[in-house]
Amino acid sequence: MLDYKLLEALAAVLQWQSFERAAEQLCITQSAVSQRIRLLEERMGQPVLIRGTPLKATAEGEKLLAHVQKVQLLEHSLQQELQAFAQDEFTRMRLAVNADSLTIWLLPVFAQLFEQQRVLVDLVVEDQDFTLTKLKKGEVIGCVSAQEAQVPGCNRTLLGVMPYVMVATPAFAQRYFPNGMDRASLSQAPAILFGPNDLMQDRYLSRFHQLGPGDYPYHVVPSVDGFVGAISRGIAYGLVPEVQIRAELAAGTLVNLAPANPLPVALYWYHWRLQTPALAALGKLLVKEAGKVMEPA
Repeated sequence: MLDYKLLEALAAVLQWQSFERAAEQLCITQSAVSQRIRLLEERMGQPVLIRGTPLKATAEGEKLLAHVQKVQLLEHSLQQELQAFAQDEFTRMRLAVNADSLTIWLLPVFAQLFEQQRVLVDLVVEDQDFTLTKLKKGEVIGCVSAQEAQVPGCNRTLLGVMPYVMVATPAFAQRYFPNGMDRASLSQAPAILFGPNDLMQDRYLSRFHQLGPGDYPYHVVPSVDGFVGAISRGIAYGLVPEVQIRAELAAGTLVNLAPANPLPVALYWYHWRLQTPALAALGKLLVKEAGKVMEPA
């Protein structure tokens, strides 16, 4: 029989990335948290936590984390049905989302959700090709992802297609691409990436120009505002959701470098098959709001 106090300690340490903060959340001492983790490892006969920066779960720890989060979800659902919670009690949902979606269309979803449900969201922001990994590891209960996969114990809903376009300022385009984009010019022009997990630039240049990673120079700017701002200031060219820069394209401050070659990115909503009313409400709101900003598949 699993001891859920030990599992809660593991979940808290991984969520807050600190034994001290985990202790505060569980209302016990930091020493008690450490003891619970050690006891859990003794009972499992193997490590469940990799003590580094950041703190990570081992493969066994990931399975335990996914299990305890599902149990917590069940408890929240049951408590809501029995109305055992006080009226001011919140349910916390940990979700993985991509930065572009968060900036462009997710905030209205959460605003509507907060009007309907007493929930708190704990968002993990990651590239859309890597959010699903968080769900598979049990770190989140739902995610917006560009990956199409079958995940045991989870449901998948296609939200729509987000077209990305390659853009730059007119001056940048004239300087680096006077005759259009080709392998020679792309090997010299500085691109921009959101971070090390941003694979869209590689995917685009491989698909349309047969260029691979390392074949072109690039900046790394892990901020949506900074990303678009760098392009707008002529520092780089890059892929941006078309819906995000329609005004700039219409005004001519940015130009589409390859209007015939957009990169359509399908986005999916994944969530645990076992869900609370709040998680079900979130799914409906996501589908509704996505239909306003995305193209149908």
